[in-house]
Amino acid sequence: MDDLTRQGLAALAEADAVERLWRRDRTLWPGLGDLDALGWLEYPAAGLGRLDGLLNLHDSARQRGISHAVLLGMGGSSLAAAVFASLYEPATGIRFRVLDSTVPDQVAAVEAELTPRRTLFLTASKSGTTTEVWSLLEHYRNWLERAGIESPLSHFAAISDPGSPLVEFAAAQGMATYLPGDPRVGGRYSAFTPFGLIAPAMLGQDLRSLSAAGEVGRRACGAGAELAANPGARLAALLAGQTRGGRDKLTLLLSPRLARLGLWIEQLVAESLGKNGRGIVPVCGEPLLAEQHYGPDRFFCYLRLEGDQNEATDPLAERLEGSGFALQRRGVPNVGAIPGEMFVWMFAVALAGALLEMNPFDQPDVQAAKDKTANLLAGLAEGRELAALPAGDFGQWVNRLQKGGYAALLSYYPETADYDRAVAGLAGEIGRLGIAVTSAYGPRYLHSTGQLHKGGPRNGSFLFLAPARPPLEPPVADSQYGLGTLAHAQAGGDLARLAELDLNVAGIDLGGDPVAGLNGLASQLAGSDRPPGN
Repeated sequence: MDDLTRQGLAALAEADAVERLWRRDRTLWPGLGDLDALGWLEYPAAGLGRLDGLLNLHDSARQRGISHAVLLGMGGSSLAAAVFASLYEPATGIRFRVLDSTVPDQVAAVEAELTPRRTLFLTASKSGTTTEVWSLLEHYRNWLERAGIESPLSHFAAISDPGSPLVEFAAAQGMATYLPGDPRVGGRYSAFTPFGLIAPAMLGQDLRSLSAAGEVGRRACGAGAELAANPGARLAALLAGQTRGGRDKLTLLLSPRLARLGLWIEQLVAESLGKNGRGIVPVCGEPLLAEQHYGPDRFFCYLRLEGDQNEATDPLAERLEGSGFALQRRGVPNVGAIPGEMFVWMFAVALAGALLEMNPFDQPDVQAAKDKTANLLAGLAEGRELAALPAGDFGQWVNRLQKGGYAALLSYYPETADYDRAVAGLAGEIGRLGIAVTSAYGPRYLHSTGQLHKGGPRNGSFLFLAPARPPLEPPVADSQYGLGTLAHAQAGGDLARLAELDLNVAGIDLGGDPVAGLNGLASQLAGSDRPPGN
């Protein structure tokens, strides 16, 4: 254990933080007040009494001949489900996938896999007001109607907190069922509520075994044990100790099968610990680099799944440790242990928030970009067209990269293997300049790292990779816009807000062949060793 992490562990002991967290002591964090945000500490055990609704939905779907269940949700309402969906195969014939995009080609790719009469849509939103969820609900209601389904809303189920607009709609319009969330559990802490468990439930997995695995992590983080033996405390000491020591880039090294777990951790850390102009920048999915390309702003966590293809990450981890980087290894013995690891991360992030003196249960900087998007969409009702995204100069954007900062590649294109490889190529070229690189798809990232971008350290540079103009498309239901127009407005609203914060921002239209466009950007940097700006 390095000195900064050791100091973090000592600070936890001095604050009696573990015991106070288990006592639900709200004074651990500033600004929590009377908000009851600690219900997640009771899970997975508290969720055992809520399993019947999930199991009944699965059994009903099987009886109806459902072959595909599609979760329509964003951020904390879908990322845990996506983790579980990446780990388990269908056991009873129902396939499950998450759709957290409004990019038209991405939506069309999902539709190509579906048969209307054999599809169940799961609308997931804690607040019941998520714009993307409502737009996708209306889109797929129309899709089912066009396919001749007489009662399209019987092909929908809702997951939301009690009393939300989505719950009221589900009851009034005849959705198949409603699964209640727990208002005491925030979205990014909801892995063991129906928002997360819906995936293994629809896949026919044993929910009690999964919950028992989560309980292993919960018990390991219990009060009374020596801090050095508490995995949540050790991880919190890494997160807070390194950040307090001036290192703000948590770089995740992941076994390949844990890629989706990395996206869940990314949101948990970014939304919880990126605010008030400071915090932790999680770097997830970055191409592996030679150790000399990692700067002094980095610290590492290696999540290693036993038996996975770790041939590249194992030697890199050893070299990083040999080079003096702080690196914590978190061994995962098998896929069944991942629920326990998820609890450890939630516990650690809550503790780290206490040491960093920030509230890990709010997201105060998200609303500004939402307001800008809403204003753009409201203009459509008044007959105004959406403006094109401002065109940026890639070379100038690169020249403005900050030493010790990070670059965020934000894509509003369909998520494909070829596109992922091309983004990784561009990220690798930027990384060789000594800059940490994150990459994400919009609008997903708005509900994940968007809080960090606008509320965290002011050292980010943001490259919007998106068509300059919205597509020509019919509106969804009674609205003034379609899904592609919504995505375009969200990109424009977010770009405008980041520009208002005087951050390094550029928009790039990749043209008709986005992969070729990305490769062209990467080729401009190939072989470059230009130092970033200060």
